[in-house]
Amino acid sequence: MHTIIDGTVYEGLPPGGIAAAFTPSPEGVVRGFYDGRSWRSKDTEHGSFSHENLERHIARSRPRGPIWLDVEIDCVAMEERPDELDELASRIQTICREYLAMGTQDVGVYSGVKPYTSFVYGKIADNDWRTLNRYRFLAHVLRDLPVAIVADGYVIPSGRPRGAAAGSPVPQIDVAAEARKYRDYARRLAEFSREIFPGKTLWWAVTPMAHGGSGMPWDTVLPMELWREQLRAARRHADATALWGGPDLAADGTYRGVLAWSRFRDRYTPGVLEG
Repeated sequence: MHTIIDGTVYEGLPPGGIAAAFTPSPEGVVRGFYDGRSWRSKDTEHGSFSHENLERHIARSRPRGPIWLDVEIDCVAMEERPDELDELASRIQTICREYLAMGTQDVGVYSGVKPYTSFVYGKIADNDWRTLNRYRFLAHVLRDLPVAIVADGYVIPSGRPRGAAAGSPVPQIDVAAEARKYRDYARRLAEFSREIFPGKTLWWAVTPMAHGGSGMPWDTVLPMELWREQLRAARRHADATALWGGPDLAADGTYRGVLAWSRFRDRYTPGVLEG
C-alpha cells in the first residue's frame, strides 16, 4: 500500500491528524512530524545549534511516526560560504542520526529538490550548475544514512509576476494548461531525484495551497484538479506521499500563523486522497 505521511498543522485539525478527522479514515495515512527548525544554526526558539538544544527540541516535540526534516539546502549560498560546508554537513547528519536513533521512525529529508535541466515550469534556470552542486552536496551528506529524500512535488501555477505589487490582481488559473506543465515537471522531477539520490526511498511533497513561488497568497486554495494531479504524481513516481499544509506565510516567507482546517478539509477526504 502507498503510504501517505501526514505532516499538516492546520488550526482545528484533531490531534491524531487527518486519519482522525474522518470516519472511515483514508487508507494508508500515517501521522508524521514536520521539523523545519532544528537544522538551523541560529534559531529564535532553540538558540545556536548543539546536541543539547537538539535533544531538548526532540524531547519537547515528542515526535511519533515518520520524521520530515526540512533543511532548505536550495537556500544555502554554498559558493559564498565554502568554509561552512563541513559544519552544515555535520549538522544535517547529526539531526538525522538523532532521529534514526529513536528506532521507530522513518526519516525523510526535504531540501526543495527540483529538476535543474531543461525547464522548470516553462522557464530556463540561469543557475543550473549552482542548483546541481547543492544537491550533489546533499547526496554526499546523506549517502551512508538510511533516510528518504523528499522531492518538491508542489504545483506552482503561473500567478503574479515576481516584483508585482501585493495588491495587484492574480491571473485566473488555466487549470488544463497548468496540469499539462505539471505532468511534465513531475516526470522530470522523478528522473532527477532518482539520478542524484540513487537508492534512496522517494517521498513526494504535496499541498493544496498555492505555493508562494507562484506570486499568489499562500492561503489560496488550489483548484481540485491541480491538487489531484499532485496526488496522482506521487502515486505514479514516488514511494510515499508527504502532505504539507497549515502555515500561513507572508509573501517573503515570514511565518504569520496557522490556517484553519475547515478551509482545506474537502481536499483531504478519503475519496480524494485515495484517488
